[in-house]
Amino acid sequence: MKEADLCLVLSRPSKLDLKATLPTVEALMRLEMKERFAFLLNQCPPGKSSRATEAANGLSMFGVLAEPTMTQLVDHQDAIAAGKGVAEYAPEGRASDEVRNLWAWIARKTKGK
Repeated sequence: MKEADLCLVLSRPSKLDLKATLPTVEALMRLEMKERFAFLLNQCPPGKSSRATEAANGLSMFGVLAEPTMTQLVDHQDAIAAGKGVAEYAPEGRASDEVRNLWAWIARKTKGK
């Protein structure tokens, strides 16, 4: 982790999953990586979700929240079953848009590193 330009700490928007991120965050803090990690909410329910909103608000208080959150969409599972990335499987789909937007966010966050 120490050599990474950016670590993404993934979590689904549930209390159990959020709690499970603590050992990773503690390790990142010990490695003095406070400025080189971000939380990423994954498998969020489609549409407006109070659970995802609550999780995003809570995580953003403890660090940077990567954008966009990843929604639980069928294209992700279908792409894996087909042995492809989601952008290969359904390049015009919403899941592909989310992944492209995440990569753009990562590129902006790590620019110059």
